[in-house]
Order: sequence, then C-alpha cells, then structure tokens
Amino acid sequence: MTSVLFSTPVAAPVADMDATQYTQQTDPTDLSAPPNLNPQQQQRMLAQYQVLQTLGSGLQGKVKLGVDSVTRQRVALKIIDMAKLNRKAMINVYREVEAMSRVSHTNVLRLLSVHDDVPYAKKSGTQKQVIVIVLELATGGELFDFMMYTGCFSENIARAYFQQLVAGLEACHAQGVYHRDIKPENLLLDESFALKIADFGLSGLREGVDGAVAELYTQCGTRGYMSPEVLSCLPYEGEPADVWSAGVVLFIMLAGFPPFQIATNQDWWFRACAAKKHDAFWAAHLRSAVFSPGAMSLMSRIFCVAPQERITLAAIKADPWFKESAIAPKDLQTELLNRKLQVEEEKRKEREEKLRASAKRHSQQLQDEEFDPFDMNVMRSVVLPIAAEMSAAEAPGRCVVEFRRTSGACLKFHEIYKKLSASLSDLVWDNDETEMADDSLAEELISDEAMMI
Repeated sequence: MTSVLFSTPVAAPVADMDATQYTQQTDPTDLSAPPNLNPQQQQRMLAQYQVLQTLGSGLQGKVKLGVDSVTRQRVALKIIDMAKLNRKAMINVYREVEAMSRVSHTNVLRLLSVHDDVPYAKKSGTQKQVIVIVLELATGGELFDFMMYTGCFSENIARAYFQQLVAGLEACHAQGVYHRDIKPENLLLDESFALKIADFGLSGLREGVDGAVAELYTQCGTRGYMSPEVLSCLPYEGEPADVWSAGVVLFIMLAGFPPFQIATNQDWWFRACAAKKHDAFWAAHLRSAVFSPGAMSLMSRIFCVAPQERITLAAIKADPWFKESAIAPKDLQTELLNRKLQVEEEKRKEREEKLRASAKRHSQQLQDEEFDPFDMNVMRSVVLPIAAEMSAAEAPGRCVVEFRRTSGACLKFHEIYKKLSASLSDLVWDNDETEMADDSLAEELISDEAMMI
C-alpha cells in the first residue's frame, strides 16, 4: 500500500449530516431488475408511487425509493412533512423546486414531478400531509463515497468529472440558478457513472433569465467549500462562488484531501493564496499529493481570493488542461464499477462492525446492571496504524513531526490527530503570529494546525 505523508492534519471530505441523499443503497450489481414488493410495501402509496425503503434523510424529511405503479420506473421520493415546515423552510422547498424546474441538463439531477398536500400513511398507522418531490434516481452513488472509501482519482477521471461539473454549472447559471453548496456529497452518479448535480435547497435564483446579475447575501453552504467572499458575510455574486467550490472539489478528486481547512485568514493555505504565494502553496501540497503543472495552473486561477479576478466558467472551458482528452466513457464505467464494489464492501464491513459494537455494548450493559464493583465504563478501542517522522526545522530547538495514516479510515485518523495535538499542546509551538516573510519559511509553516515541537 502506498503511504501518503501528511505534514499537516488533512481530513477527508466530511459528510454533511444535514444533506439529503438521493442514492440507491441496494445491490450494486442489479440496477435494472424491478424490486420484489411485500404486501405491506404494496399498500404504502404516495400519489402513483409505491413507497419502499429509506435512502437517506435530512433536515426537511426523508428520501425513499419509489416505484411508479404505471411505468415501473424507479425514482427517489423526497417526502417533506408539512406540519414541520416553518416559513423559512417552506421558502427553501419552493426555491429548490423552482431551481430544478428551470434547468434541464444531462449533468443536473432531473425533477420529475411535485405533489403538494398529499396524505401519507406511516407504518405506525397514523397519517400526515406531506409534500412529495419526485426525482431521478441516481443508482451509481455519491461521488463522496468513491473518494472516501477508494481514494483519489487519476487525472483523467478527475478531468472527466470536472468537465461534467462545469457543464452542469454552466447550464444552471444560464437559467439564473446558483447552487451555493457544491461538494462531493451533492454530486451523484447515474447508472453509467455520469455526474449529476443534486440538492438545490440552498440555491440562489436570479429573477428573470435575462435580468442583471443579482447580488446574494446569505452565508450558506458547507464551510470547507465556501468561497472567501461568502464567508465574509458581504454581498457576493453566485457564479464566482460556485467556481471556487468546484475548484475545491477538483482538488479533492486529485489529492484525496481539501486545499484549505477554511478560506479565511486563520488558515495558512488560504493566506498563501491571498498573498499570491502560489509556489509556496503548491510546494507544501506536493509533499502529500501529485499534481500536473496544468492542473496546478488552473486551480491557482480558481483559488483567486478576489472574485472579480477569479477565472470564469467560460475561461475554464478554454483552459489547456481542461480541454485535454478525458478518459473514455467505457473505461470510466469499468473503473468506477470496480470502485463501487469496493465501496459497497467497505460499507458492509462498517455495518457489521456497528452491529458487533452495538451487541457488545448491550452485553456489557447487561453485565453492569448485575455486577459493577468498580463502577467502570468499558469502551471499544480501534486500532489505526499511524507512522510518524521527525525532521529538523530551520528554527533553533524545534523540529517538525509529520504523521501519516498507513491504513484505516481517514476520518478516524483526523480524529486521533486532533486528540494527539491537544495532548501535546504544551510542546506544540504556536505559530499564529508568524508572518510569511519569504517563501522558504512559508513552506515550512504549512498550516496553522501544523505540529511543530
């Protein structure tokens, strides 16, 4: 296994638990056969759709697998409890519907229909009134899962998906729709592993397709993907904000970790970009990942802090790296199918591990109820191999300790690193006041979170 050396704690993209998921979590090898419905499932209907298992959930409600009783088409049913909607939530629902109804593009998840004030019988026998948003079912899964469980992509695959992402965003912007929450969790894959932009609940809309570009004000999205102007709480334009988020996704596809922790001056990586010290920015990142000169050049233009100077979607399409040939669709499908099987296997192991842990905790609780003379809590431990390498720093009396994950989950590695940093807080040098006087020093102090002892 190839080890990646981290000179700063680098987290894999973290799933947003509030994000609604539309992906199918059934047998990955069976994408076309109609499901077998038991009598209880056949009785649960929403409009013309049979309601099957839950695919995901979010703040607004659940997403369930549905089958059109007439065409037998599989769909995703986003079910929203009307009784739980306040005024702001209702506005978000109608904004999502309006945004998706404006855009028709192969790289944007299709809105099939909307049903308002529909009676829905729950399994408990009670009934409630719901809004049902019927969406195209993305059977390929989330882009996030592929990167989380199988690692970063080759440049050809990353380019292919970035080209599709740019095409989808261009179609959205042409219709006055600005997504404002572009991230791997909101990029789904269909049965051919083509990319679909999903979840428009936070989108901004321009009134009138031919109207002037409207300024947006709401600070929304996922912080690790938000542009600096959005984080600043100042008025901003939608296209540059989406371009920044798309650049973060491209970086993660190529590296397996994000370019910044957050695009503010508290983050060293961002400060390097703000100071236009791109050589230092890339020199530090090249210790942990591989980027071609063309990819670095394009992303440097994307990570331009001033939105008016940031590269546009039209200019991205003219970029030499972007215009290079991507992987053939057949080869992409073969690669992603193999990765999907790996994703499903890793998820199966996680489910089994959770069941074992739950059973162990339950067994321990039963034992504690009968006999607990020492009043001790028993917690399950996780083995995560981590390697550390120490090297001398230019500053006298200090050294840099670099950690890397040799195997195991990226998120668990990041969690352990934070605990380790806290435990060694009396030894870790606080470099918050350090100024990047020159590139050589900037390359050594590669993050505000770097552990320098």
